[in-house]
Amino acid sequence: MSEGVWTEWTLAKENKFLKSLVRTGGNVSAACRAVRLARSTVYNRKDNDPDFSAKWSEAIQEGTERLEAAAYERAVVGVVKRRKPIFDENGVKIGVEITREWSDSLAALLLKARNPAKYRETIRQELTGPDGKPIESNVRIFIPDNGRGDRT
Repeated sequence: MSEGVWTEWTLAKENKFLKSLVRTGGNVSAACRAVRLARSTVYNRKDNDPDFSAKWSEAIQEGTERLEAAAYERAVVGVVKRRKPIFDENGVKIGVEITREWSDSLAALLLKARNPAKYRETIRQELTGPDGKPIESNVRIFIPDNGRGDRT
């Protein structure tokens, strides 16, 4: 085990881990690093403590919702990519030009997640024989004589 990693479990460490799990969007490794707990320690606790396992699931859900909110911001509201000062003819700053970028790919992912029946990519494949007729198959199974004879 690496130096500086806690192995003793306390309620304070548990709460700190769960908050970190939310903050990191459900990234267990990052949450463990943030609170100096070994992954094996938290997974062992999760496997053996139903109450902690339930809290873990809630933290993962909340972290996922935070990720979704961040994705929504980038897709719909956009993110500021550049702030360029605007000056008048005398060199006095009179404002700021803001450049935003939006993420069409995140918007598409959010739509697919929210309404998969409408937005998912659907592929249907059919195999047919000549002239669109069903494919005929003859399956023959050959069982070689293994030399043991009939054992009935």
